Amino acid sequence: MLQSFGLLQSVVGPTREQRTLDLVITRSDRPPPVVVVDPAEISDHSLVRFQLSIQRPPLQFVDVSTRAWKSFDTDCFRDDLLRSPLCCSPNNYSDISVD
Repeated sequence: MLQSFGLLQSVVGPTREQRTLDLVITRSDRPPPVVVVDPAEISDHSLVRFQLSIQRPPLQFVDVSTRAWKSFDTDCFRDDLLRSPLCCSPNNYSDISVD
């Protein structure tokens, strides 16, 4: 079933007593992870450690500009809005672009 979705289960051997209960499932088009199953010492479950061979994507910086809401003048905004084409009669909406 995993193969039909392009996935791969990488844990080999039991992780609890004689059963494999803990899994590491990754995409099959990526390098398989290095999986180590340490025998159980304290619990009845083994410790499953794995290392993925993936690279961290480069940092992306984005410039963001925001409105200075503290200095927002609601009266000025209302006046600008009333003068805009948005407040014209509905018959004129066909001449206005979405932009």
